[in-house]
Amino acid sequence: MNCINLTSLELPSSHGLFELGIIDCPNLTSINVASLTSLEKLTLSGVRSKVLRQLIFVSASSSLKSLFIREIDGMIADLEEEPEVPLQYVSTLETLYIWKCSGLTTLLHWMGNLSSLTCLLIYDCPELTSLPQQIYSLQKLQTLYLCDYPHLKERYNKETGEDRAKIAHISHVYFHFIDYLE
Repeated sequence: MNCINLTSLELPSSHGLFELGIIDCPNLTSINVASLTSLEKLTLSGVRSKVLRQLIFVSASSSLKSLFIREIDGMIADLEEEPEVPLQYVSTLETLYIWKCSGLTTLLHWMGNLSSLTCLLIYDCPELTSLPQQIYSLQKLQTLYLCDYPHLKERYNKETGEDRAKIAHISHVYFHFIDYLE
């Protein structure tokens, strides 16, 4: 869905909706969704962080496997204000992509609860300076892309990185976007 003028969206409960993408809807402020129990893939790009928050609450009870978040400014600050973020309980989430989200300085500590996560990609979040200690608990995480962050490459470098132990259990760690494209 690409609707610049859309301000609200209501979706009926759907047991057959497996994939949902909301793209380039900067004026969308409200989404009303009763239940998306079969949702496996959610893509949000160019929406307000409030919409992300609303969909995370609904998706927590789904079988969500892939979450793609792109160009959602202030998303981490907004999620930090929540007393409890249901995404931390989505035990089915396997893939998390975060692209071009300004204000992201670190990942939230509760990401360590995403026990099924196998792939994490973070790209073009210029304020990102570190990963939480809890990334160590993501034992199924096989692939980590920290694309084009020279300071993170230095910090988590296999041979000399001061924080390499946090991600030593991850089989494939990439620091360049070109590695992602291959």
